[in-house]
Amino acid sequence: MRKSVALVLLVLLVALAACGGQTTQQPAPTTAPAPKPAATQAQSAAPTQAPAPTQAPAAKATEAPKPAATTAPAAQPTQAAAAKGGVVRISVATYPDSLDPGAASFSNEIEHLRMLYEGLTTLDKDLKIVGGAAEKWDVSADGLTWTFKLRPGLKFSDGSPLTAKDFEWTIKRSASPELAGQYQAETFLIEGAEKYGTADLKATSKEDLQKLRDAVAVKAVDDTTLTIKTIKQAAYFPFTTSLWIFYPLKQSVVEKGGENWFTKAENHIGNGPFKLQTLKEKEQAVLVPNPNFRQPVKLERMEFRYITDSKVAFEAYKNGELDIIPLAAEDLETALKDANLSKEVVRYPQGCTLGMLFNQAVPPFNNKDARVAFAKAVDRDKYVNDVLRGIAKATTSWIAPGIAGYSKDAGADLKYDPAAAKAAWQKAGYTGEVKITYASSPRNKTRFEFIASQIQASLGITPVLDPVEATTMTALQKSKQTFPLITIGGWCSDYPDPQNWMSVYWDSKAFADRYSYKNDQVDKLQQQGDIERDPAKRIQFYQDAEKLVLGDVAIAPLYNTENVFLVKPYVKGYSTTAQDHFPGEFNIYDVSAAK
Repeated sequence: MRKSVALVLLVLLVALAACGGQTTQQPAPTTAPAPKPAATQAQSAAPTQAPAPTQAPAAKATEAPKPAATTAPAAQPTQAAAAKGGVVRISVATYPDSLDPGAASFSNEIEHLRMLYEGLTTLDKDLKIVGGAAEKWDVSADGLTWTFKLRPGLKFSDGSPLTAKDFEWTIKRSASPELAGQYQAETFLIEGAEKYGTADLKATSKEDLQKLRDAVAVKAVDDTTLTIKTIKQAAYFPFTTSLWIFYPLKQSVVEKGGENWFTKAENHIGNGPFKLQTLKEKEQAVLVPNPNFRQPVKLERMEFRYITDSKVAFEAYKNGELDIIPLAAEDLETALKDANLSKEVVRYPQGCTLGMLFNQAVPPFNNKDARVAFAKAVDRDKYVNDVLRGIAKATTSWIAPGIAGYSKDAGADLKYDPAAAKAAWQKAGYTGEVKITYASSPRNKTRFEFIASQIQASLGITPVLDPVEATTMTALQKSKQTFPLITIGGWCSDYPDPQNWMSVYWDSKAFADRYSYKNDQVDKLQQQGDIERDPAKRIQFYQDAEKLVLGDVAIAPLYNTENVFLVKPYVKGYSTTAQDHFPGEFNIYDVSAAK
C-alpha cells in the first residue's frame, strides 16, 4: 500500500500505499505508477505532503502481467569494490517510524528499505516487473500455484547464503498476527495466510498457532525454489512479490534484536544494493554499497538527512550540504529566478492523490453529512494555485492520472460548493470541536491555516489546529485506535495497476480499517476485479468500487501531486518515474555523484 501518504510533508511521503509526498507534510503510505517521465532524470517531491505509498501520472497504464512463465534478466556477477562514484546526500522530511519491512507502509520508510533489500521481483526504471532475487517464475495452469526460481549463489550483505527458506520465513512473518503490519492484508492472497494472520492470540495456543503458520502455503522446495499457492487467480501477483513484505530477513538477527531490531544499523542484513552503515535517529542514515548485491553500484555512499523544514533543506542545498532535495512550492519560484538553480530544477509527474482523511468511528465524521460538508468546503483550485503555487492539480478523483481506470469526473459531486457544504454541516447537527492534526513545521502551519480558513468561511466554524511531531504523526495514522479526527494524506501507488489503488487500499481489512471504513459492496467489487481476466471488465469493477468509496466520502480528494526536485549537476545517470521518492531510486546502481 506506499506507500501511504501523509501530509508531513511534502518533502517526502506518498503515498502511501504505498507509496510519496513531500516538503511539508507527512509521509504517506507508499508509491506510484508512473508515466514515462518527460526528462530522463529524476516519485517524490510533492509540494506539500508526506511520504507515502506512491503513485504517479503516467504514460500508458501498465496492465498486470499475464500469468505465464516469466524470466528475469540474467544475473550480474557479484560486484567487486564499488567504483569511485562519489557521494549523494538526500533530504528526507521525516525520520522513519519503522524500518521493519513487515511493518512499514509510509513512503519515507519504503525509500530506505528499497535501498537495503530486494524482493522476489522488483520494478525497473520503466516500472516494469522484472526479476529481483528470483531469476524466473511461472504459474500453474489453474493460475494458483506460483513457482519462483532464485538466482544462484545469492547472499545476504554479510556474505551468508540467502535461500528460499529465508523467503518462506519472512513471508510467514509478514502474515503473522503478532506483527500484523500495515501491509499484512496483502499476504491474505496466499492460502492459509488470512486464517493465520487473524488468529486471536489470546485464545489460540502456541501449538495451534504454529499449525496455522505451517498451513500458510509458502514452501521452500529447496534452496533456490519457492512455491506460493494463492486462494484465487491474480495476474498482478508478481507485483505483490516486489513489495517490502517480501524482502528477505535474516531470522536469527531479527529474533535476537527483539521488537525494535530495525532501529540498529547492524541488524539490517539485507540483499539490496546498499547496506546500512550508520543510523542516527532524526539526524542521518549512511548507506554504503553491498558487496554481495547481484549488480555493481557506482556510488561510494548514500546519505539520508532528516530535515523537517523544507526551508532549511533549501538553504542547505544552496550551501552545498545536500545534493538532492524535494523542492517545496515556496522555493520553486526562487529557484527558477536563479541563473544556476533554475538549471538544477527537475520536474515531472508524480500522481499521488492527497485529500482529507476522516476518522469515521467518532463524531462528527461517523456521519456522512459531516464528511460531505468538509469535502465541499475547500476550494481545491485556490489551494493548488495560491498555497502549492501550481505544483499539483486539483482533483475529486481517487485513482490517479496514468493508472488504468482513472476518470477525471470521479467524485465530481464533492467539488467546492460552500452553500451545499454549510447545508450538509447543519444537517449533520454537530456542535463540538473539530481538531485537524498535522505534522508540525512552519510551512505546514501555513498550509493547514489555509484549510482551516476555508472551512471557517464555508461552514461558520473554527477548527482547532493540532500540530504534532512528524514521526509521531506517522505513527498515529497506523492504527484506528489513534487515527486523528481529520488530517490530510493519501496514496502513491506501489505498482502501476488499479488493483493497488483499490483492493490494496480500500479493502475493509487493509488501509480502510485505519479510518474505520467498511463497505461490503466495495470489497465485493474489488475482489471481482482482482480475478477478472478481461481488461475492460476488470477496470470497470475497480471504477465501480471507486464510485462507492467517493459516494461514501471515505476520503475527500484534494489534489494530485507533482515531483519537483533540485539535483546537483554532478549527480549523473539517474532515471525518473512517477513512483520516485528521489530521482534515480529505481536505477540507483547507475547513479554517480563524483564532483
